[in-house]
Amino acid sequence: MNTVNTRTLDPQTSHAAARSVTGLAESYRIIMDLFRAHGPMNDVNLIAKWRKLGLKAASDSGIRSRRSELAATGLVVDSGDRQKMDSGRMSIVWDIA
Repeated sequence: MNTVNTRTLDPQTSHAAARSVTGLAESYRIIMDLFRAHGPMNDVNLIAKWRKLGLKAASDSGIRSRRSELAATGLVVDSGDRQKMDSGRMSIVWDIA
């Protein structure tokens, strides 16, 4: 959500890293769009919908991290509901604030 800048004399790896980070904004937008379209869901369902729609390439942990970052900013919140996962454990159901 922050912009990343590099200096002209920074190593090429810094420039490559900055380019990869700017793609995070797209991931945030996709996650917010999924919540708007499908309502509250846990991370398992969020990832499943991301995959089903064939959206931008991202790892499961990357999708969870982007959702977590949105929660840290207050854009996504714990709905108070819980959903049982295949493992039998309960998971937080997230929603738009």
